Amino acid sequence: MKVITSKEFQQRLGIKQTAFYSWQNPNHPQYKPTFPKPFPLGGRLNGYREDEVNQFINELSSSRKR
Repeated sequence: MKVITSKEFQQRLGIKQTAFYSWQNPNHPQYKPTFPKPFPLGGRLNGYREDEVNQFINELSSSRKR
């Protein structure tokens, strides 16, 4: 299992930090329920499973093509 940081995930998505956190917030209009769940890496650093990130990005790409 490869892990990527929030910053790397954000760069792969090509979005700003504000949108990145809005997509994770269930109380925000831009919330994305399929957004991968982060897990702590230590301190304030969160990680994401790369396979879940890739799946999420593929889902976004598929929904945009429709």
